Amino acid sequence: MWARYLEIVLGAWLIASPWIFGHATGLWLHYNDVISGSAVVFLAAASFTRRGRWAHLLTGAVAVWLGASAYFGFDRPGPPAAQNEITLALLLLTMFAVPNESSDPPVPWRGQTTS
Repeated sequence: MWARYLEIVLGAWLIASPWIFGHATGLWLHYNDVISGSAVVFLAAASFTRRGRWAHLLTGAVAVWLGASAYFGFDRPGPPAAQNEITLALLLLTMFAVPNESSDPPVPWRGQTTS
């Protein structure tokens, strides 16, 4: 579950980033960051429940949207806010595929005790 904790932290950073970097080009970027960050936090938190254990896979879609909107929305080189979004998108794409039980031992070993 360590990857879900990291996703929550990255989502919180994404929510705070419009006020840290400031978007000079438009208010829609503020909304994009806040909505995308909230979705990342929600999906990572939903992965902690039994019913939503696969919700973290939808974070990949949010990351693709975030990276594409930042990459194609600005001229090169992009402003710091766009570079932040692209970096976060790459980090989220790295983390979303990590299984929830990645730090647990393999399933056949869980029931065994050593004597």
